[in-house]
Amino acid sequence: MSSPVLTVYSASRAVVYGVLASGLQQSWTVRGLHQALPRDAVVGTEAVRAVIYLLLADGFVEPVAGQRALTVRLTAVGHQFLAGVLAQWGKPGP
Repeated sequence: MSSPVLTVYSASRAVVYGVLASGLQQSWTVRGLHQALPRDAVVGTEAVRAVIYLLLADGFVEPVAGQRALTVRLTAVGHQFLAGVLAQWGKPGP
């Protein structure tokens, strides 16, 4: 299920993965996730959106029904995936 592209280190993905895996929140919109990134992270909204769509395509996040804006939450498999990747990368994040 995991995509080789998702496991290649990227500073943007590392920061987004760190926030998603932090458990700070159950569900995320693109805007909410972008706002939760550390202030010194230089990650644009479109980069956050791209990461979400990649995770969505691989089944690591799932859409939250009944929301107007794209809203996702980590799946159990997604949580395991992100934890493994972040451990391999050295867990950047907030």
